Amino acid sequence: MRWSLVSSRPNLLFLLTAALLLPGCKTQPQTAGPHLYAVVRFENLTGRASDEWIGRAVSEALPRSLQGALDGPVLFQQAIARVEGLQGARPTGIPGLSADRTAAISAGANRVIYGTVTGPASQPTVTAYEEDVATRKILFSTSSSGHEINVVIAKLASAFSPKARPVTPAKPEALQFYAEAAELPFTAAIPLLTKSVEVEPDFGLGWISLIAANRAVGNRSGAEAALQPAAKAKLSPLDQATLELETAILHNDPVLRTEAIRKVAANSPGDVLTQRTIAQQLASAGEIAAAAAVWKLITETKPEDVAAWNELSYSRAFAGDKTGALDAIAQYAKLRPEDVNALDSRADIHYLFGDFKEAQKGYLAANTRQPAFLNGGELYKAAFAAFKAGDKAGADALFEKFRAAREQAKETQTLPLYAASWLFQTGRKAEGFSSLQKATASAPAELKGLYAAQLSIWAVMDHARPQAASIMKAAGPIRSGGAAASLLIAQPSQPEAAWTTLADRMFPGPQAAGLHDTALGFALLLDNHRAAAIPVWKRLVSQKTTFDPLVILILRKLEGKPALQLPPDPVNYNQFAAVFDSL
Repeated sequence: MRWSLVSSRPNLLFLLTAALLLPGCKTQPQTAGPHLYAVVRFENLTGRASDEWIGRAVSEALPRSLQGALDGPVLFQQAIARVEGLQGARPTGIPGLSADRTAAISAGANRVIYGTVTGPASQPTVTAYEEDVATRKILFSTSSSGHEINVVIAKLASAFSPKARPVTPAKPEALQFYAEAAELPFTAAIPLLTKSVEVEPDFGLGWISLIAANRAVGNRSGAEAALQPAAKAKLSPLDQATLELETAILHNDPVLRTEAIRKVAANSPGDVLTQRTIAQQLASAGEIAAAAAVWKLITETKPEDVAAWNELSYSRAFAGDKTGALDAIAQYAKLRPEDVNALDSRADIHYLFGDFKEAQKGYLAANTRQPAFLNGGELYKAAFAAFKAGDKAGADALFEKFRAAREQAKETQTLPLYAASWLFQTGRKAEGFSSLQKATASAPAELKGLYAAQLSIWAVMDHARPQAASIMKAAGPIRSGGAAASLLIAQPSQPEAAWTTLADRMFPGPQAAGLHDTALGFALLLDNHRAAAIPVWKRLVSQKTTFDPLVILILRKLEGKPALQLPPDPVNYNQFAAVFDSL
Protein backbone atom coordinates (compact mmCIF):
# COMPACT_ATOMS: atom_id res chain seq x y z
CA MET A 1 0.00 0.00 0.00
CA ARG A 2 1.29 3.47 -0.85
CA TRP A 3 0.06 6.52 1.06
CA SER A 4 1.74 9.89 0.79
CA LEU A 5 1.41 13.52 1.82
CA VAL A 6 2.04 16.57 -0.27
CA SER A 7 4.01 19.63 0.77
CA SER A 8 3.23 23.27 0.01
CA ARG A 9 5.01 26.32 -1.35
CA PRO A 10 5.37 29.56 0.67
CA ASN A 11 2.77 31.97 -0.71
CA LEU A 12 -0.89 32.64 -0.09
CA LEU A 13 -2.26 30.73 -3.08
CA PHE A 14 -0.39 27.55 -2.30
CA LEU A 15 -0.92 27.80 1.47
CA LEU A 16 -4.62 27.46 0.74
CA THR A 17 -4.05 24.23 -1.20
CA ALA A 18 -2.84 22.55 1.97
CA ALA A 19 -6.25 23.05 3.56
CA LEU A 20 -8.71 24.15 0.86
CA LEU A 21 -8.74 22.99 -2.73
CA LEU A 22 -11.54 24.50 -4.65
CA PRO A 23 -13.26 22.82 -7.67
CA GLY A 24 -16.18 23.54 -9.97
CA CYS A 25 -18.09 21.98 -13.09
CA LYS A 26 -19.18 22.19 -17.03
CA THR A 27 -21.65 21.11 -19.97
CA GLN A 28 -21.58 21.12 -23.85
CA PRO A 29 -19.58 17.94 -24.60
CA GLN A 30 -17.34 17.94 -27.66
CA THR A 31 -15.86 14.44 -27.36
CA ALA A 32 -16.45 11.41 -25.23
CA GLY A 33 -16.11 12.10 -21.48
CA PRO A 34 -15.46 12.14 -18.71
CA HIS A 35 -14.29 15.73 -18.98
CA LEU A 36 -12.25 17.56 -16.37
CA TYR A 37 -11.71 21.28 -16.92
CA ALA A 38 -9.02 23.62 -15.65
CA VAL A 39 -9.17 27.41 -15.91
CA VAL A 40 -5.60 28.73 -15.96
CA ARG A 41 -4.54 32.31 -15.38
CA PHE A 42 -5.33 34.62 -18.28
CA GLU A 43 -2.45 36.53 -19.92
CA ASN A 44 -2.25 40.31 -19.60
CA LEU A 45 -1.41 41.71 -23.07
CA THR A 46 -2.22 45.35 -22.26
CA GLY A 47 1.36 46.21 -21.29
CA ARG A 48 0.04 47.74 -18.06
CA ALA A 49 1.38 46.20 -14.85
CA SER A 50 -1.64 47.67 -13.07
CA ASP A 51 -3.85 45.20 -14.98
CA GLU A 52 -1.98 42.02 -13.96
CA TRP A 53 -4.66 41.27 -11.38
CA ILE A 54 -7.35 40.88 -14.07
CA GLY A 55 -5.92 37.61 -15.39
CA ARG A 56 -5.88 36.16 -11.88
CA ALA A 57 -9.38 37.44 -11.14
CA VAL A 58 -10.81 35.72 -14.21
CA SER A 59 -9.09 32.41 -13.39
CA GLU A 60 -10.41 32.58 -9.81
CA ALA A 61 -14.01 33.64 -10.48
CA LEU A 62 -14.83 31.91 -13.77
CA PRO A 63 -14.55 28.33 -12.42
CA ARG A 64 -16.88 29.15 -9.53
CA SER A 65 -19.39 30.64 -11.90
CA LEU A 66 -19.23 27.51 -14.11
CA GLN A 67 -19.53 25.12 -11.17
CA GLY A 68 -22.32 22.65 -11.93
CA ALA A 69 -22.98 24.22 -15.32
CA LEU A 70 -20.81 22.03 -17.55
CA ASP A 71 -20.38 18.34 -18.39
CA GLY A 72 -17.62 17.68 -15.88
CA PRO A 73 -15.80 19.18 -12.90
CA VAL A 74 -13.73 22.37 -13.15
CA LEU A 75 -10.48 22.63 -11.23
CA PHE A 76 -10.00 25.85 -9.28
CA GLN A 77 -6.69 27.71 -9.14
CA GLN A 78 -5.87 26.19 -5.74
CA ALA A 79 -5.92 22.69 -7.22
CA ILE A 80 -3.59 23.72 -10.05
CA ALA A 81 -1.28 25.53 -7.63
CA ARG A 82 -1.04 22.35 -5.58
CA VAL A 83 0.57 20.60 -8.53
CA GLU A 84 2.74 23.63 -9.29
CA GLY A 85 4.05 23.43 -5.75
CA LEU A 86 5.43 20.00 -6.56
CA GLN A 87 6.97 21.21 -9.83
CA GLY A 88 8.38 24.53 -8.63
CA ALA A 89 6.81 27.92 -7.99
CA ARG A 90 5.56 30.01 -10.91
CA PRO A 91 6.79 33.64 -11.00
CA THR A 92 4.09 36.32 -10.89
CA GLY A 93 3.24 37.60 -14.37
CA ILE A 94 4.07 34.41 -16.25
CA PRO A 95 1.05 33.59 -18.47
CA GLY A 96 -1.16 30.78 -17.27
CA LEU A 97 -1.19 28.86 -20.55
CA SER A 98 2.57 28.29 -20.45
CA ALA A 99 2.94 27.96 -16.69
CA ASP A 100 -0.32 26.34 -15.56
CA ARG A 101 -1.02 24.01 -18.47
CA THR A 102 1.38 21.27 -17.39
CA ALA A 103 0.14 21.48 -13.81
CA ALA A 104 -3.48 21.32 -14.96
CA ILE A 105 -2.80 18.22 -17.04
CA SER A 106 -0.92 16.66 -14.11
CA ALA A 107 -4.02 17.28 -12.01
CA GLY A 108 -6.02 15.29 -14.58
CA ALA A 109 -7.57 18.01 -16.76
CA ASN A 110 -8.39 17.10 -20.35
CA ARG A 111 -9.92 20.50 -21.14
CA VAL A 112 -8.06 23.76 -20.53
CA ILE A 113 -9.70 27.19 -20.51
CA TYR A 114 -7.24 30.05 -20.98
CA GLY A 115 -7.31 33.54 -22.45
CA THR A 116 -6.02 37.08 -22.78
CA VAL A 117 -6.68 40.55 -21.43
CA THR A 118 -6.43 43.38 -24.02
CA GLY A 119 -7.88 46.83 -24.72
CA PRO A 120 -7.92 50.15 -22.87
CA ALA A 121 -7.84 50.43 -19.08
CA SER A 122 -11.32 51.98 -19.09
CA GLN A 123 -12.86 48.96 -20.83
CA PRO A 124 -10.60 45.91 -21.05
CA THR A 125 -11.49 42.98 -23.29
CA VAL A 126 -11.18 39.42 -21.99
CA THR A 127 -11.07 36.59 -24.53
CA ALA A 128 -11.44 32.97 -23.42
CA TYR A 129 -10.54 29.78 -25.30
CA GLU A 130 -11.37 26.16 -24.55
CA GLU A 131 -8.73 23.67 -25.69
CA ASP A 132 -8.87 19.89 -25.98
CA VAL A 133 -5.68 18.71 -24.31
CA ALA A 134 -5.23 15.58 -26.42
CA THR A 135 -5.59 17.26 -29.83
CA ARG A 136 -4.60 20.85 -28.91
CA LYS A 137 -7.64 22.02 -30.88
CA ILE A 138 -9.61 25.12 -29.89
CA LEU A 139 -13.15 23.89 -29.25
CA PHE A 140 -14.77 27.16 -28.27
CA SER A 141 -13.92 30.85 -27.87
CA THR A 142 -15.72 33.95 -26.61
CA SER A 143 -14.92 37.57 -25.73
CA SER A 144 -16.39 40.18 -23.42
CA SER A 145 -15.56 43.83 -22.70
CA GLY A 146 -16.55 46.19 -19.91
CA HIS A 147 -15.44 48.42 -17.09
CA GLU A 148 -16.53 46.12 -14.24
CA ILE A 149 -14.62 42.83 -14.28
CA ASN A 150 -17.48 40.91 -12.63
CA VAL A 151 -19.81 41.83 -15.49
CA VAL A 152 -17.17 40.74 -18.02
CA ILE A 153 -16.70 37.39 -16.26
CA ALA A 154 -20.47 36.86 -16.04
CA LYS A 155 -20.78 37.32 -19.82
CA LEU A 156 -17.94 34.85 -20.44
CA ALA A 157 -19.53 32.28 -18.14
CA SER A 158 -22.93 32.62 -19.79
CA ALA A 159 -21.32 32.08 -23.19
CA PHE A 160 -19.84 28.79 -21.94
CA SER A 161 -23.15 27.71 -20.42
CA PRO A 162 -26.57 29.29 -19.76
CA LYS A 163 -26.53 27.45 -16.44
CA ALA A 164 -23.61 29.54 -15.14
CA ARG A 165 -23.92 30.87 -11.60
CA PRO A 166 -23.55 34.50 -10.50
CA VAL A 167 -19.95 35.61 -10.16
CA THR A 168 -18.47 35.34 -6.65
CA PRO A 169 -17.61 37.70 -5.04
CA ALA A 170 -20.36 39.95 -6.40
CA LYS A 171 -18.50 43.21 -5.88
CA PRO A 172 -15.61 43.83 -8.28
CA GLU A 173 -13.51 45.62 -5.64
CA ALA A 174 -13.56 42.51 -3.43
CA LEU A 175 -12.42 40.36 -6.34
CA GLN A 176 -9.65 42.80 -7.23
CA PHE A 177 -8.29 42.91 -3.68
CA TYR A 178 -8.33 39.11 -3.50
CA ALA A 179 -6.73 38.66 -6.93
CA GLU A 180 -3.94 41.09 -6.06
CA ALA A 181 -3.31 39.25 -2.80
CA ALA A 182 -3.41 35.75 -4.30
CA GLU A 183 0.23 35.60 -5.38
CA LEU A 184 1.80 37.90 -2.78
CA PRO A 185 3.79 36.80 0.27
CA PHE A 186 1.63 36.24 3.34
CA THR A 187 2.45 39.51 5.11
CA ALA A 188 1.74 41.65 2.05
CA ALA A 189 -1.46 39.72 1.28
CA ILE A 190 -3.13 40.27 4.68
CA PRO A 191 -4.07 43.99 4.23
CA LEU A 192 -5.57 43.30 0.79
CA LEU A 193 -7.52 40.30 2.05
CA THR A 194 -8.84 42.39 4.94
CA LYS A 195 -10.10 44.97 2.45
CA SER A 196 -11.65 42.20 0.36
CA VAL A 197 -13.86 40.88 3.17
CA GLU A 198 -14.67 44.39 4.37
CA VAL A 199 -16.07 45.15 0.92
CA GLU A 200 -17.96 41.85 0.78
CA PRO A 201 -18.51 40.16 4.19
CA ASP A 202 -19.92 36.96 2.61
CA PHE A 203 -16.78 36.32 0.52
CA GLY A 204 -15.88 32.86 1.84
CA LEU A 205 -12.58 32.38 0.03
CA GLY A 206 -11.49 35.84 1.22
CA TRP A 207 -12.11 34.92 4.85
CA ILE A 208 -10.44 31.54 4.53
CA SER A 209 -7.42 33.11 2.85
CA LEU A 210 -7.18 35.80 5.55
CA ILE A 211 -7.23 33.19 8.33
CA ALA A 212 -4.68 31.00 6.55
CA ALA A 213 -2.33 33.92 5.86
CA ASN A 214 -2.41 35.08 9.49
CA ARG A 215 -1.77 31.55 10.67
CA ALA A 216 1.16 31.22 8.29
CA VAL A 217 2.92 34.33 9.66
CA GLY A 218 2.32 33.24 13.26
CA ASN A 219 -0.37 35.85 13.95
CA ARG A 220 -2.73 33.59 15.88
CA SER A 221 -4.73 36.50 17.28
CA GLY A 222 -5.32 37.80 13.76
CA ALA A 223 -6.50 34.40 12.61
CA GLU A 224 -8.79 34.02 15.65
CA ALA A 225 -10.22 37.49 15.08
CA ALA A 226 -11.27 36.51 11.57
CA LEU A 227 -12.96 33.26 12.62
CA GLN A 228 -16.06 34.77 14.21
CA PRO A 229 -17.18 37.02 11.32
CA ALA A 230 -16.25 34.28 8.86
CA ALA A 231 -18.51 31.82 10.68
CA LYS A 232 -21.42 34.27 10.33
CA ALA A 233 -20.91 34.69 6.59
CA LYS A 234 -23.14 32.99 4.02
CA LEU A 235 -20.75 30.39 2.64
CA SER A 236 -20.91 27.71 -0.02
CA PRO A 237 -20.67 24.10 1.25
CA LEU A 238 -17.04 23.90 0.13
CA ASP A 239 -16.10 27.21 1.73
CA GLN A 240 -17.86 26.13 4.93
CA ALA A 241 -15.91 22.86 4.95
CA THR A 242 -12.57 24.60 4.35
CA LEU A 243 -13.36 27.16 7.05
CA GLU A 244 -13.96 24.25 9.45
CA LEU A 245 -10.65 22.77 8.36
CA GLU A 246 -8.81 26.04 9.00
CA THR A 247 -10.48 26.21 12.41
CA ALA A 248 -9.41 22.65 13.23
CA ILE A 249 -5.81 23.38 12.18
CA LEU A 250 -5.75 26.59 14.23
CA HIS A 251 -7.18 24.88 17.31
CA ASN A 252 -5.27 21.60 16.82
CA ASP A 253 -8.53 19.64 16.91
CA PRO A 254 -8.00 16.23 15.22
CA VAL A 255 -11.68 15.22 15.46
CA LEU A 256 -12.91 18.40 13.76
CA ARG A 257 -10.05 18.14 11.26
CA THR A 258 -11.06 14.63 10.19
CA GLU A 259 -14.70 15.63 9.79
CA ALA A 260 -13.74 18.78 7.87
CA ILE A 261 -11.51 17.00 5.39
CA ARG A 262 -14.33 14.53 4.72
CA LYS A 263 -16.55 17.47 3.79
CA VAL A 264 -13.82 19.07 1.66
CA ALA A 265 -13.45 15.83 -0.29
CA ALA A 266 -17.22 15.46 -0.76
CA ASN A 267 -17.41 19.00 -2.14
CA SER A 268 -14.35 18.73 -4.41
CA PRO A 269 -15.63 17.00 -7.56
CA GLY A 270 -12.89 16.28 -10.04
CA ASP A 271 -10.08 17.63 -7.88
CA VAL A 272 -8.38 14.26 -7.81
CA LEU A 273 -5.09 15.46 -6.33
CA THR A 274 -6.91 16.99 -3.38
CA GLN A 275 -9.01 13.88 -2.94
CA ARG A 276 -5.94 11.63 -3.06
CA THR A 277 -4.25 13.60 -0.32
CA ILE A 278 -7.42 13.61 1.77
CA ALA A 279 -7.92 9.86 1.31
CA GLN A 280 -4.34 9.25 2.42
CA GLN A 281 -4.77 11.48 5.46
CA LEU A 282 -8.01 9.77 6.45
CA ALA A 283 -6.48 6.31 6.11
CA SER A 284 -3.40 7.30 8.09
CA ALA A 285 -5.67 8.56 10.88
CA GLY A 286 -7.55 5.25 10.95
CA GLU A 287 -10.66 6.60 9.18
CA ILE A 288 -10.55 3.75 6.69
CA ALA A 289 -14.21 3.71 5.64
CA ALA A 290 -14.08 7.46 5.03
CA ALA A 291 -10.91 7.02 2.98
CA ALA A 292 -12.63 4.33 0.91
CA ALA A 293 -15.50 6.72 0.17
CA VAL A 294 -13.03 9.31 -1.16
CA TRP A 295 -11.18 6.73 -3.30
CA LYS A 296 -14.59 5.81 -4.77
CA LEU A 297 -15.10 9.47 -5.74
CA ILE A 298 -11.72 9.40 -7.48
CA THR A 299 -12.56 6.28 -9.48
CA GLU A 300 -15.80 7.91 -10.60
CA THR A 301 -13.84 10.87 -11.96
CA LYS A 302 -10.97 8.78 -13.37
CA PRO A 303 -12.29 5.26 -13.99
CA GLU A 304 -9.04 4.34 -15.77
CA ASP A 305 -6.90 5.10 -12.70
CA VAL A 306 -5.66 1.66 -11.61
CA ALA A 307 -3.79 3.07 -8.60
CA ALA A 308 -7.05 4.50 -7.29
CA TRP A 309 -8.83 1.16 -7.77
CA ASN A 310 -5.98 -0.54 -5.90
CA GLU A 311 -6.22 1.91 -2.99
CA LEU A 312 -10.01 1.58 -2.97
CA SER A 313 -9.70 -2.20 -2.72
CA TYR A 314 -7.32 -2.01 0.25
CA SER A 315 -9.35 0.70 2.00
CA ARG A 316 -12.51 -1.33 1.69
CA ALA A 317 -10.70 -4.43 2.90
CA PHE A 318 -9.27 -2.74 6.00
CA ALA A 319 -12.72 -1.29 6.66
CA GLY A 320 -14.08 -4.87 6.73
CA ASP A 321 -15.80 -4.88 3.31
CA LYS A 322 -14.46 -7.97 1.54
CA THR A 323 -17.00 -7.98 -1.29
CA GLY A 324 -16.38 -4.32 -2.07
CA ALA A 325 -12.63 -4.84 -1.92
CA LEU A 326 -12.74 -7.73 -4.39
CA ASP A 327 -15.04 -5.76 -6.70
CA ALA A 328 -12.56 -2.87 -6.75
CA ILE A 329 -9.52 -5.05 -7.45
CA ALA A 330 -11.50 -6.79 -10.21
CA GLN A 331 -11.84 -3.40 -11.92
CA TYR A 332 -8.06 -2.95 -11.61
CA ALA A 333 -7.48 -6.38 -13.18
CA LYS A 334 -9.94 -5.59 -15.97
CA LEU A 335 -8.00 -2.43 -16.84
CA ARG A 336 -4.57 -4.12 -16.54
CA PRO A 337 -5.10 -7.87 -17.05
CA GLU A 338 -1.36 -8.60 -17.15
CA ASP A 339 -0.44 -6.54 -14.06
CA VAL A 340 0.99 -8.80 -11.37
CA ASN A 341 0.12 -6.27 -8.67
CA ALA A 342 -3.59 -6.93 -9.19
CA LEU A 343 -3.02 -10.62 -8.39
CA ASP A 344 -0.98 -9.71 -5.31
CA SER A 345 -3.59 -7.26 -4.02
CA ARG A 346 -6.41 -9.75 -4.55
CA ALA A 347 -4.45 -12.37 -2.60
CA ASP A 348 -3.81 -9.87 0.21
CA ILE A 349 -7.55 -9.24 0.48
CA HIS A 350 -8.24 -12.97 0.83
CA TYR A 351 -5.48 -13.21 3.45
CA LEU A 352 -6.91 -10.29 5.43
CA PHE A 353 -10.21 -12.11 5.72
CA GLY A 354 -8.68 -15.47 6.58
CA ASP A 355 -9.30 -17.19 3.25
CA PHE A 356 -5.78 -18.57 3.20
CA LYS A 357 -6.19 -21.15 0.45
CA GLU A 358 -7.38 -18.51 -2.01
CA ALA A 359 -4.61 -16.21 -0.83
CA GLN A 360 -2.01 -18.90 -1.48
CA LYS A 361 -3.35 -19.49 -4.99
CA GLY A 362 -3.16 -15.77 -5.70
CA TYR A 363 0.37 -15.35 -4.42
CA LEU A 364 1.59 -18.34 -6.41
CA ALA A 365 -0.14 -17.06 -9.54
CA ALA A 366 1.62 -13.72 -9.07
CA ASN A 367 4.95 -15.47 -8.64
CA THR A 368 4.38 -17.54 -11.78
CA ARG A 369 3.53 -14.44 -13.79
CA GLN A 370 6.53 -12.45 -12.53
CA PRO A 371 9.01 -14.39 -10.33
CA ALA A 372 11.15 -11.29 -9.74
CA PHE A 373 8.22 -9.33 -8.28
CA LEU A 374 9.20 -8.36 -4.71
CA ASN A 375 12.37 -10.44 -5.21
CA GLY A 376 10.52 -13.68 -4.61
CA GLY A 377 8.34 -12.12 -1.95
CA GLU A 378 5.20 -13.78 -3.30
CA LEU A 379 6.69 -17.11 -2.20
CA TYR A 380 7.11 -15.73 1.33
CA LYS A 381 3.48 -14.64 1.37
CA ALA A 382 2.36 -17.97 -0.06
CA ALA A 383 4.32 -19.81 2.64
CA PHE A 384 2.42 -18.02 5.41
CA ALA A 385 -0.87 -18.58 3.64
CA ALA A 386 -0.12 -22.31 3.35
CA PHE A 387 0.83 -22.49 7.03
CA LYS A 388 -2.33 -20.70 8.10
CA ALA A 389 -4.32 -23.08 5.89
CA GLY A 390 -2.84 -26.05 7.77
CA ASP A 391 -0.26 -27.24 5.23
CA LYS A 392 2.92 -27.05 7.34
CA ALA A 393 5.08 -29.18 5.04
CA GLY A 394 4.00 -27.22 1.97
CA ALA A 395 4.60 -23.97 3.84
CA ASP A 396 8.19 -24.93 4.70
CA ALA A 397 8.84 -25.92 1.09
CA LEU A 398 7.58 -22.55 -0.12
CA PHE A 399 9.71 -20.71 2.42
CA GLU A 400 12.80 -22.55 1.19
CA LYS A 401 11.96 -21.42 -2.36
CA PHE A 402 11.70 -17.87 -1.04
CA ARG A 403 15.09 -18.23 0.66
CA ALA A 404 16.64 -19.49 -2.59
CA ALA A 405 15.10 -16.60 -4.56
CA ARG A 406 16.54 -14.05 -2.15
CA GLU A 407 19.96 -15.69 -2.23
CA GLN A 408 19.91 -15.71 -6.02
CA ALA A 409 18.98 -12.01 -6.01
CA LYS A 410 21.83 -11.43 -3.51
CA GLU A 411 19.38 -9.83 -1.10
CA THR A 412 20.67 -11.60 1.98
CA GLN A 413 21.25 -8.94 4.65
CA THR A 414 17.85 -9.34 6.26
CA LEU A 415 17.40 -12.99 5.30
CA PRO A 416 18.47 -14.28 8.77
CA LEU A 417 15.70 -12.15 10.28
CA TYR A 418 13.10 -13.54 7.91
CA ALA A 419 14.33 -17.10 8.43
CA ALA A 420 14.34 -16.86 12.23
CA SER A 421 10.97 -15.11 12.26
CA TRP A 422 9.54 -17.82 10.04
CA LEU A 423 10.50 -20.44 12.58
CA PHE A 424 9.25 -18.37 15.53
CA GLN A 425 5.91 -17.53 13.95
CA THR A 426 5.25 -21.10 12.79
CA GLY A 427 5.51 -22.64 16.25
CA ARG A 428 9.25 -23.33 16.48
CA LYS A 429 10.08 -20.52 18.88
CA ALA A 430 13.22 -21.98 20.46
CA GLU A 431 14.64 -22.86 17.06
CA GLY A 432 13.90 -19.41 15.67
CA PHE A 433 15.42 -17.71 18.71
CA SER A 434 18.56 -19.82 18.50
CA SER A 435 18.85 -19.20 14.77
CA LEU A 436 18.82 -15.43 15.20
CA GLN A 437 21.23 -15.59 18.15
CA LYS A 438 23.76 -17.40 15.97
CA ALA A 439 23.25 -14.96 13.11
CA THR A 440 23.89 -11.97 15.39
CA ALA A 441 27.59 -12.75 15.70
CA SER A 442 28.22 -12.24 11.98
CA ALA A 443 25.55 -9.59 11.37
CA PRO A 444 26.58 -6.20 9.93
CA ALA A 445 26.98 -3.52 12.59
CA GLU A 446 23.94 -1.61 11.34
CA LEU A 447 21.74 -4.70 11.82
CA LYS A 448 22.95 -5.92 15.20
CA GLY A 449 20.60 -3.55 17.03
CA LEU A 450 17.62 -4.79 15.01
CA TYR A 451 18.59 -8.40 15.72
CA ALA A 452 18.85 -7.64 19.44
CA ALA A 453 15.55 -5.77 19.42
CA GLN A 454 13.81 -8.75 17.82
CA LEU A 455 15.37 -11.24 20.22
CA SER A 456 14.39 -9.17 23.24
CA ILE A 457 10.76 -8.91 22.09
CA TRP A 458 10.60 -12.66 21.57
CA ALA A 459 12.08 -13.17 25.03
CA VAL A 460 9.39 -10.95 26.58
CA MET A 461 6.73 -12.89 24.68
CA ASP A 462 8.22 -16.08 26.15
CA HIS A 463 8.01 -14.59 29.68
CA ALA A 464 11.79 -14.22 29.93
CA ARG A 465 12.10 -10.51 30.80
CA PRO A 466 15.50 -10.81 32.52
CA GLN A 467 16.90 -12.38 29.35
CA ALA A 468 15.30 -9.63 27.26
CA ALA A 469 16.93 -6.94 29.40
CA SER A 470 20.28 -8.72 29.18
CA ILE A 471 20.05 -8.87 25.38
CA MET A 472 19.37 -5.14 25.13
CA LYS A 473 22.17 -4.32 27.58
CA ALA A 474 24.64 -6.31 25.49
CA ALA A 475 23.42 -4.71 22.24
CA GLY A 476 25.51 -1.60 22.76
CA PRO A 477 24.51 1.87 21.54
CA ILE A 478 20.89 2.28 20.48
CA ARG A 479 20.87 3.08 16.75
CA SER A 480 17.19 2.87 15.81
CA GLY A 481 13.72 3.63 17.05
CA GLY A 482 12.88 -0.07 17.07
CA ALA A 483 15.79 -0.82 19.37
CA ALA A 484 14.82 2.08 21.65
CA ALA A 485 11.26 0.73 21.87
CA SER A 486 12.61 -2.72 22.74
CA LEU A 487 14.71 -1.20 25.50
CA LEU A 488 11.52 -0.02 27.20
CA ILE A 489 9.56 -3.20 26.47
CA ALA A 490 12.30 -5.35 28.04
CA GLN A 491 11.88 -3.73 31.47
CA PRO A 492 10.42 -5.76 34.38
CA SER A 493 6.65 -6.26 34.62
CA GLN A 494 5.00 -3.31 36.40
CA PRO A 495 1.66 -1.51 36.93
CA GLU A 496 0.09 0.49 34.11
CA ALA A 497 0.98 3.89 35.59
CA ALA A 498 4.60 2.87 36.07
CA TRP A 499 4.92 1.99 32.38
CA THR A 500 3.65 5.45 31.44
CA THR A 501 6.08 7.14 33.82
CA LEU A 502 8.95 5.12 32.41
CA ALA A 503 7.97 5.95 28.81
CA ASP A 504 7.70 9.65 29.71
CA ARG A 505 11.22 9.55 31.10
CA MET A 506 12.76 7.59 28.23
CA PHE A 507 11.01 9.50 25.43
CA PRO A 508 10.38 13.09 26.56
CA GLY A 509 9.02 15.91 24.44
CA PRO A 510 6.55 16.17 21.55
CA GLN A 511 9.22 15.26 18.98
CA ALA A 512 9.34 11.75 20.45
CA ALA A 513 5.54 11.30 20.68
CA GLY A 514 5.36 8.58 18.04
CA LEU A 515 8.19 6.51 19.51
CA HIS A 516 6.84 7.10 23.04
CA ASP A 517 3.44 5.69 22.18
CA THR A 518 4.78 2.84 20.05
CA ALA A 519 7.01 1.64 22.88
CA LEU A 520 4.36 2.21 25.54
CA GLY A 521 1.62 0.58 23.48
CA PHE A 522 3.59 -2.64 22.96
CA ALA A 523 4.87 -2.60 26.56
CA LEU A 524 1.32 -2.49 27.90
CA LEU A 525 0.16 -5.23 25.53
CA LEU A 526 3.04 -7.55 26.41
CA ASP A 527 2.47 -6.97 30.12
CA ASN A 528 -1.24 -7.86 29.81
CA HIS A 529 -2.59 -4.31 30.32
CA ARG A 530 -4.86 -4.42 27.27
CA ALA A 531 -7.51 -2.02 28.54
CA ALA A 532 -4.89 0.59 29.40
CA ALA A 533 -3.30 0.11 25.98
CA ILE A 534 -6.41 1.12 24.01
CA PRO A 535 -6.14 4.92 24.46
CA VAL A 536 -2.42 4.71 23.68
CA TRP A 537 -3.12 2.90 20.41
CA LYS A 538 -5.88 5.35 19.52
CA ARG A 539 -3.43 8.18 20.07
CA LEU A 540 -0.79 6.39 18.04
CA VAL A 541 -3.16 6.00 15.09
CA SER A 542 -4.04 9.71 15.22
CA GLN A 543 -0.32 10.61 15.09
CA LYS A 544 0.44 8.61 11.95
CA THR A 545 1.21 10.52 8.77
CA THR A 546 1.36 7.37 6.66
CA PHE A 547 -0.85 4.30 6.64
CA ASP A 548 0.42 1.61 9.00
CA PRO A 549 -1.50 -1.69 8.63
CA LEU A 550 -0.06 -3.20 11.82
CA VAL A 551 -1.14 -0.25 14.00
CA ILE A 552 -4.60 -0.14 12.40
CA LEU A 553 -5.19 -3.88 12.85
CA ILE A 554 -3.93 -3.95 16.44
CA LEU A 555 -6.36 -1.19 17.41
CA ARG A 556 -9.11 -3.02 15.56
CA LYS A 557 -8.43 -6.14 17.66
CA LEU A 558 -8.28 -4.19 20.92
CA GLU A 559 -11.61 -2.52 20.18
CA GLY A 560 -13.25 -5.92 19.67
CA LYS A 561 -14.04 -5.48 15.99
CA PRO A 562 -14.11 -8.55 13.72
CA ALA A 563 -10.50 -9.65 13.44
CA LEU A 564 -8.53 -9.22 10.24
CA GLN A 565 -5.25 -10.98 9.49
CA LEU A 566 -2.01 -9.09 8.85
CA PRO A 567 -0.64 -9.99 5.40
CA PRO A 568 3.07 -10.95 5.47
CA ASP A 569 5.46 -8.23 4.33
CA PRO A 570 8.53 -9.50 2.41
CA VAL A 571 9.82 -5.95 1.84
CA ASN A 572 9.70 -4.12 5.18
CA TYR A 573 10.67 -6.39 8.06
CA ASN A 574 8.59 -5.69 11.19
CA GLN A 575 9.91 -6.79 14.56
CA PHE A 576 6.39 -6.70 16.05
CA ALA A 577 4.68 -9.05 13.57
CA ALA A 578 4.73 -11.95 16.03
CA VAL A 579 3.12 -9.75 18.71
CA PHE A 580 0.12 -9.19 16.46
CA ASP A 581 -0.32 -12.95 15.98
CA SER A 582 -0.25 -13.45 19.76
CA LEU A 583 -3.06 -11.01 20.58
